[in-house]
Amino acid sequence: MRTLSERRATTAAAVVVGLATVGLFLVSRGKWSDALIDSGNVWIVPDTVARGGLLYRDIVWWFGPFTPSFHAPFLRLFGSGFPALMIAGLAASAATVAVLFAALRRVTSAGEAFGWTALAVPALFFMPDSGGAILGMGYRMWHAAAFGLASLALVPAGEGRRAGLRAFAAGALAGMAGLCRTEWGLVVLFAGMLAAARGGAASGRLRTAFLLVAGFAAAFGAGLGIFVLLAGPRAVLADGPVLLWNMPPETRTHLFGVTRRSWSGLAGMVYGAAVWAGAFLALELVALRRSDPLIARRRLAAIFVILAVLLACVLAFGFPANPLFAGGPLVCAGAVVAGLRLPRGPVAARLTGFGVAGLLLFHRRPFHVTDGAYVAPPLLFVLVCAAALATAAASRDRAEDRKRLSSAIVGGLAVLTLLAFGLRADQYAKDRRVPIRGTGGMLSA
Repeated sequence: MRTLSERRATTAAAVVVGLATVGLFLVSRGKWSDALIDSGNVWIVPDTVARGGLLYRDIVWWFGPFTPSFHAPFLRLFGSGFPALMIAGLAASAATVAVLFAALRRVTSAGEAFGWTALAVPALFFMPDSGGAILGMGYRMWHAAAFGLASLALVPAGEGRRAGLRAFAAGALAGMAGLCRTEWGLVVLFAGMLAAARGGAASGRLRTAFLLVAGFAAAFGAGLGIFVLLAGPRAVLADGPVLLWNMPPETRTHLFGVTRRSWSGLAGMVYGAAVWAGAFLALELVALRRSDPLIARRRLAAIFVILAVLLACVLAFGFPANPLFAGGPLVCAGAVVAGLRLPRGPVAARLTGFGVAGLLLFHRRPFHVTDGAYVAPPLLFVLVCAAALATAAASRDRAEDRKRLSSAIVGGLAVLTLLAFGLRADQYAKDRRVPIRGTGGMLSA
């Protein structure tokens, strides 16, 4: 039960983050997207649907039907243009923020969940050049990520009340993620099944897995089946890679080809993960140095090792473009390892589920993780993994030490969030592009 002072502090923090978000919105308005990066595609497809056209039959579409079907009513209501897409993006962003907070609350305290969620707003939702959630080419990934986070947050970790209903609902949400992008739905379903396997008693795992698959089949099958009936099986299942076959060779090469640039990306990934680990150790050292005099010796040795790793990465491949993002895949891998090593239970289940999902969703060429349209949605899972790992590490401490460490983490997240808001605002303020006519001020060049 939180005290009155804690509730007041949370309210004040929410007001500050809200005002900062409004300010960043005003500074960045019309500069979120890039006129040369699929900006027409994200408008033309739902515009066709809004005018009475049918997906797959009247316009080629490689992905699931949810995103253009979600956008079409906004185009009908607010007019066919980019301002309507911006409103749709804001609505979906608000829902995703709420889902992210709910997922974080499954793995950490309310204060830390709020801190991680606040950090995501400037760092991820306001990414420039079509990478963010307000206006860009990544809508279908953002929608899939929201459904995926909700699905994994719902996966039951035992035989509690309504476990069967929750398992079916989690599967259905994974199916909805698949209706945005098929591979996202499959990844979330697989991660949910692994989470269930690391959760409760053996007697309930098979039933949970069955209900997850049943929920997925019901949602995904019904959603895609409607278009198979209306547009015809060939238009949906054969003319495009909706079900991940018939994928063009250049797309497969782009997804999985490994070059020297890929190796530099791997070095950046190690660098980024080391930064995250070093930051946590530094916070732990500051928070617990008085209650545990020996912690300085133990943590300083680990920090020196991390500094050596950072130096080696820089000497080999140079300084990575965005080290905080680059470490995402390894953070997820760490969550998977921790989830598999811990005894079965809710903590192991959530670490495994969110970790596997985040790791598999970084399937682009390994592993250049920076501001970009395919990057932000998987990073939502990284935030949940990072919060879960920090909570699991702190669980070994005494209650008083856990509280001190939690306060230090909240403070560190507050500083990082304010810095992220400032850097994003400065980045957009220095952007000298001007609005393009006919786009409602939503595209610049």
